[in-house]
Amino acid sequence: MNTPKRPKLSLDKEQLWADLANDLTHFNKRLLEIIAAEAWKPAYETFTDAWADKMSGITLAQELLPHIMYAMFDEGNTVEEVVENVKGVGPEVAKRVKKQKDSGVPVDQATIVVRRHKRKPAERHFLPDVELDEAAVGELRGWKRSAKKLGMSWDVFVLSAIRAYEGLES
Repeated sequence: MNTPKRPKLSLDKEQLWADLANDLTHFNKRLLEIIAAEAWKPAYETFTDAWADKMSGITLAQELLPHIMYAMFDEGNTVEEVVENVKGVGPEVAKRVKKQKDSGVPVDQATIVVRRHKRKPAERHFLPDVELDEAAVGELRGWKRSAKKLGMSWDVFVLSAIRAYEGLES
């Protein structure tokens, strides 16, 4: 397999990318160190107070959010308080993380993605709607009885009749 060559970046642009990766690694490491060392004490009573004062305007990478929320839940914060203090976290995400924490899921295995089931759309029937007079209604009931006697669903019966009429079935 022949992969196309990527264009070369200038050294200063390569350095920007390297700094970004390095900064994110350091941020993650520092955040975990702050939580482990309770580095908000004694200036702040709680991690939540320190976070609200120093970091509440920062949107974090999703992987870091469970660490923040677990620390806040450890302090007894409610879902609503976590949502109020952590930018980018809504009630569904906070509830999900709280449930995981309460269930004993380790913080590094907690997930914040709320997955919703996609409902399959109702099966569409492509038969036309038709208004029938009384005589036709009686005839229709007879056809439905015939379909039942043949062990066919009404849809299959009608489709077969249309195909036979059109000469599409032999």
